[in-house]
Amino acid sequence: MNAFSIYKIILDNIISFIFPNHCMLCGILMQSKKIICIECINKLPFKHKDKYIFCKYCGNLLVDDDAKCKCMSNNSYYFDEMKAAFYYDDVMKYIIHQMKFDGRYRICFDIANIISFYYKDYIQEHDIIMSVPLNKIRIRDRGYNQSDIIAQVIAKKFIINFDNKSIKRIKNTKQLSKSKDIVARLDIIKDAFVIDKKYINTLKNKNILLIDDIFTTGTTVNELSKTISKNVNVNKINILAIAKA
Repeated sequence: MNAFSIYKIILDNIISFIFPNHCMLCGILMQSKKIICIECINKLPFKHKDKYIFCKYCGNLLVDDDAKCKCMSNNSYYFDEMKAAFYYDDVMKYIIHQMKFDGRYRICFDIANIISFYYKDYIQEHDIIMSVPLNKIRIRDRGYNQSDIIAQVIAKKFIINFDNKSIKRIKNTKQLSKSKDIVARLDIIKDAFVIDKKYINTLKNKNILLIDDIFTTGTTVNELSKTISKNVNVNKINILAIAKA
């Protein structure tokens, strides 16, 4: 262990002593650097705990395995499947809002670890993990891309290639959450992404996992998937979102 590592450990211990860590949900004092305590994690609205059948594209509830979701008659999907870890209830809304807009980026590490635990087998089916790129203005204002951090942590944990270079966001779009109109969303996000031709061979014939924070209509991830599939022959593109709104 070098001098810098020793210094960092000492500094972290001093900071933890002066500013003890508390669970962001219940306020209990925590000994670790985690943001959410285990008791509160167990109370989160996990989707996998329900044995319901969901549409693999939009995430809506289906009557049975043979039922065809109405979304399939109105949309063309360029990804193969979408899974969401949580329902987007008031608790998840608070957690994600804090993570995205209040600078609490350390929440990303907790979320990444939770998702990695429950979706271990699914994640390991993929060769490349990506996140949805933010535009430069959003990155500048926020200081980070929350989905990027989560994707990096997951990729490192499973020793899967993390790719944040192949796809760039070239259109500074407004937040899609401010528009519930699907047609308006499509217009806003159209041609927002471009693929860097240098990296096409790294994506060819690969199983790609896109990490997103909130899946609402799927407009953004579908446009991103379209950009990939129109430019390179990949094996499959799947979406793993934090929550389904």
